[in-house]
Amino acid sequence: MSGTIPNAGASRLFGAPATTWGQVVHGGCTNPIIGDSTFDPIGAWQFAITGPEVGSVSPAAFTNVALFVQAADCAFNIAGDVSGVFDDATGVFTSTGSSLVVTDTPTGFICPILGFEQGHTVGMSGNWTITGLTITNP
Repeated sequence: MSGTIPNAGASRLFGAPATTWGQVVHGGCTNPIIGDSTFDPIGAWQFAITGPEVGSVSPAAFTNVALFVQAADCAFNIAGDVSGVFDDATGVFTSTGSSLVVTDTPTGFICPILGFEQGHTVGMSGNWTITGLTITNP
């Protein structure tokens, strides 16, 4: 991911965006049932620390997440937030949950067979490495 940290070093309230990403780099997404999948980010995602740091780990979230998804001849948009933890010793964000939902009516004959329908929730798991972001607790 690449983006900017506005006012680096400035103190922020928990939940306030620490950074905004206008470009999200990804690749190699596949699923054992639907095969290769494409996820095209939409808009500028934000990243926020949502609670106090314990050791080097802070609860955190990606907000304003929006993606156009194509998989198995099915296409749709998803949007919401992704919660998790950020370890600033390693620079790794690990997701623990999400509020992502399908925001439109998916196109493609196989979408209903695979269970993709408008309003359905979408789980997200995995981790991302975020370089250049350090969290300090006053």
